[in-house]
Amino acid sequence: MVTQMQLTWPIKLLLLSLQAACMLPVPVSRMCACGLGIRSLEKLALPAFLASAYSVATLTSEIVDFHPETYCLDAAAEWQETTQNDLPPPNARKLQKVWDEPIVESTVQRVQTAIGNDLSGQARFLGVSTKENGAWLGALPAASLGNLLTDSAVRIAVGLRLGAPVITPHRCVCGDWADARGYHALSCKKSRGRIPTHKCLNAIWKRSLASAGFESELEPLGICPTNNKRPDGVTLTPWERGRMLAWDATCVNTMAISHIVATSTRAGAAAAQAEQSKAEKYRDITPNYLFSALGFETVGPPGPEATRMMTVVGQKIQEETGEKRATEFLRQRISIEIQRGNAASILGTAPMGANLDQMFSVIRPHESVDAV
Repeated sequence: MVTQMQLTWPIKLLLLSLQAACMLPVPVSRMCACGLGIRSLEKLALPAFLASAYSVATLTSEIVDFHPETYCLDAAAEWQETTQNDLPPPNARKLQKVWDEPIVESTVQRVQTAIGNDLSGQARFLGVSTKENGAWLGALPAASLGNLLTDSAVRIAVGLRLGAPVITPHRCVCGDWADARGYHALSCKKSRGRIPTHKCLNAIWKRSLASAGFESELEPLGICPTNNKRPDGVTLTPWERGRMLAWDATCVNTMAISHIVATSTRAGAAAAQAEQSKAEKYRDITPNYLFSALGFETVGPPGPEATRMMTVVGQKIQEETGEKRATEFLRQRISIEIQRGNAASILGTAPMGANLDQMFSVIRPHESVDAV
């Protein structure tokens, strides 16, 4: 029997698929192409049937008069109509992959056509189509591992991924208008999730370095003696070529006005730009340190330097501990913290409740003051 602890997020979300389909006004094709990783059974049944029929053709023909070209005539015609492609080569028709990939590609093309010139839709589609962005979906939602998201965080993470409304439009605490999709909250200067996300990312990085055998210190002094700038952290022992590793992490909004043009054409463009800015900021770091800028996006993949460093640190953890999935676990942990930060930012745009003293003053009589 499969227990709740053994369910990953896609399986748990599949159990609520009927309810989610009613709540989220998102086309089914979009959910299949760049959504939650849950394939449509209707789309999957056709390639599975065709691959199965051709894979058992040799054995079946020894028992009965079986010709897969005749038996699968209607199914093959439907596949051609769906994909607008010619049939795969005869020697490859037993592979489900060759039947399935064209269906996925046609679905992706329909989604891109539906998005049209919507820059935010294009940026979201490119961002969530990358493996790094959806790492949280493959994580085991166990509280003991720190991977358990609250119901609100899961709802918001799914809404951001699918482009669905996640909150009622309202006036943000900063005074600007908070949109239904939560894009304003992710870059609001008064966001309540920005600082916690930044701290959690650095805490995860510090623990990861410790697992790799490198102790580190957060916000060290004396790294940039000319301007007293402090990176987010530095290792206490040499990382490479006798030099310590210093890093600075940041998480930028994929949908921000300043980034939307770039992120709508290239996945991870905002994170890459943030890494370049960080590298320029710490260009005068002393020669005793190697600097690494870790750029992440709220609804997109990490920057190239962050992607490289996660792979490097994951490999070092694997060498130290023997855990072959260390790199993937690191990606999942960072992805989960970004989802938590997104939820905190969006939920934090709501104004604080009114002073309850006015209500209590109605039910509690005022103190009488004797006349002098």
